[in-house]
Amino acid sequence: MDVLNQLKNVGQGTMLNYNGDTYFSLERLTFLTNILSKNELITELVITPYYFFDDRIMELYDYALSIKIVESIGSREAFLLEETGKKSIEEIDLEVVEKLDNTYFEVELGDLETFLNSLRKYLGYMNEQEPHLLTQTRKELSTHGMNNDGIFYRLN
Repeated sequence: MDVLNQLKNVGQGTMLNYNGDTYFSLERLTFLTNILSKNELITELVITPYYFFDDRIMELYDYALSIKIVESIGSREAFLLEETGKKSIEEIDLEVVEKLDNTYFEVELGDLETFLNSLRKYLGYMNEQEPHLLTQTRKELSTHGMNNDGIFYRLN
């Protein structure tokens, strides 16, 4: 059984289908580390959060997880400069660095432990950020008081 189907069969947390795609609550997504720990072959992983409201959807791309499998890990400083377009580390806002430190990871081929730790770090970060992100997004979109809104995640 593939990872997506295993996650669908987890009994806890919410899951929803939208336009043929499956989205998972953060609670359900926490079971992903257990599922992936049983796999011997790890591949790149991208998880994107979405805000659902009033039968609409908005991608929260700044908070997407990206775990890349590489032969050797590159310079973190070079990545941050390239990602932000800045010329020096000092020019990068600390909030941006924190976000990238919690959402972008490079893992060497075959290093399952680091892969799972990266996923755990992201899930912990999103557990802390999700309430604030939900409040901020509601404010920006004027969706306060909606009963059917929330943040769900899609494995890409």
